[in-house]
Amino acid sequence: MNNSTVKAPDNWLDDPKFKVRITSRGYTIFPIYYRMIPDLDPDRRGGEWYARARVQSASAKTWRQEMELDFGAASGGLVYPKFDVRRHVLLFPVEPQKNWLYGLAIDPGVRVTAALFGAITPKGNRIWLDEYYEGSEAGLRQPADATEHARGIIRKAQKIANQVHGLNENGDPNMEWDRMFSVKLIDPSSWRRQGASLDLQSDALRYIDAGIDVEPASNSISGGIDIVRELESLSLENLHLNGDIRDPSDPPLGWPLKFVNPGLKNYIREKLPYHFAKNSDDPDVKQPDHIMDCERYLAAHFRDIPIIREIPRKKTRLDKQFDAARLTPQDRNNTWTRKQ
Repeated sequence: MNNSTVKAPDNWLDDPKFKVRITSRGYTIFPIYYRMIPDLDPDRRGGEWYARARVQSASAKTWRQEMELDFGAASGGLVYPKFDVRRHVLLFPVEPQKNWLYGLAIDPGVRVTAALFGAITPKGNRIWLDEYYEGSEAGLRQPADATEHARGIIRKAQKIANQVHGLNENGDPNMEWDRMFSVKLIDPSSWRRQGASLDLQSDALRYIDAGIDVEPASNSISGGIDIVRELESLSLENLHLNGDIRDPSDPPLGWPLKFVNPGLKNYIREKLPYHFAKNSDDPDVKQPDHIMDCERYLAAHFRDIPIIREIPRKKTRLDKQFDAARLTPQDRNNTWTRKQ
């Protein structure tokens, strides 16, 4: 093989996928790229290794995916190429508030049933709070029916409700989960009759019988993807929900409108490699997509809800007096000195 035909891009070190990053749990990850090693780089001493490795590779697509770190190479491309755990996953969970709008979405399945719990804030931020992911693909040995899955989903929803509203003196919830979660969506196909011809009940009706008053979610795949992409777009006008955190990039790119709490491992596992089918505008049906479906359902539903934006109240003279009273004597002295 002629090594002169294999050239590394001049700016490959500027590509974010090769940069050191810190995960939401604080782990430092440094991607190892074969061109970082002189004995493997075909433009330095790695010509023989490169030729041998390329021949042994199963296909060009496999090589691009595994060695060039191109996660969308073995498919029609990534559905969410701009998703970045450094910006879209929170550093630590946010405290849910009473004035948020809460919703959940369910994707019933044979091998996995998934649910995503989310909220929308008065400022329009979407936050994915928690996930439910159970079934044979998730390590569940005994098969579970819709009733069992519903119970697990209700337990997680009630736990979030307890975080917001607490428990009374008897240890009972101050707010039942189904009152707080006003949005309860389910895969629209689950309303069709499932199973054998004698089984006249759909999956959706089973969840309703189990205590989750679900409604059909939007069945527009492309529309849901567009909304999620829009929410993941970065803007300098958006603030980080963990506080006054500066964007690490140069030039700055800002923050999205949708954040994910740390610890949603199945969400991250599905999200990063989620790709389109070859020569298609739809995602590949052979890949895990349970949480991805739930995300589209919530994003599309929340999109149709008008947002009540918080208008900052102007400070009165009394407010300014209270602010001054909170200052230490040294602070007050510094303030007076600056005014002089």
